Amino acid sequence: EKKTAEGQSVEGKTVEGKTVEGKTVEGKISKEKTSKENIAEARKGENGGVGNMTLAIKSSVLGRFNALNILGAAAAAAALGLEPRTIEKALSGFAGTPGRLTRVGENSDYLVLADYSHTPEALKVALETLDGLKEDPESRLLCLFGCGGDRDRGKRPLMGRTAARLADVVILTSDNPRTEDPMAIIEEAGQGLKDSGLKPVGAADRTAGRKSRTFVVEEDRRLAVRYGCEVMNKGDIFLIAGKGHENYQILGREKRHFDDVEEALAVLRELGRE
Repeated sequence: EKKTAEGQSVEGKTVEGKTVEGKTVEGKISKEKTSKENIAEARKGENGGVGNMTLAIKSSVLGRFNALNILGAAAAAAALGLEPRTIEKALSGFAGTPGRLTRVGENSDYLVLADYSHTPEALKVALETLDGLKEDPESRLLCLFGCGGDRDRGKRPLMGRTAARLADVVILTSDNPRTEDPMAIIEEAGQGLKDSGLKPVGAADRTAGRKSRTFVVEEDRRLAVRYGCEVMNKGDIFLIAGKGHENYQILGREKRHFDDVEEALAVLRELGRE
């Protein structure tokens, strides 16, 4: 039986789920915001005669959805008979799935993450997760995104609206345009931002954002990543969305090497922010 999970997202709330062999698990996300890491406690249920087990798992992966995944994995491992310390060690050492809120560099003052979110819902979840990590009301959430060519055109303005609603600074760029005109894709995604009351500006504008009611258009993804890294202030969070684990960009029918993490890390090192 596959694991299901449901519960509240705020700290200290209980989540419940069902794992293999029908055994239940209760868990608590005990800390999420302040340290930019998850600390989860999981307790295996008593049904089926398997007894109680309390685990303290500290993980570097970010976000409520990852905390829920940790609880589910702990429950499954406990139901299959693994020892508590084995479970704790394995899950505490798990660095996360490549391209799923992958952290770039080690500097928490300039937190940059790459994520595969390329749908409106996935972008929403990623942005809401990162917004919850801001420790200063003056900190900004920056979002870079684009939309793939030769794919669902209907989601493009929806992506724009999502970014406009949840990010303080939006950088609209190219993803994998494939055989479509990159600027035509950008225009369709940008319509969602315009519908939200924002107007486009070029990358020469270093004051773009919610306060000025503007968003940045930079077709060259490499330059767009650079822009985001350069305009960050201490305490800001920068989400590079859409490609995640991908190490290529498809232009026309040509696949070229391009890695968001590599590009961002190079700029952060140059700026002394890695």
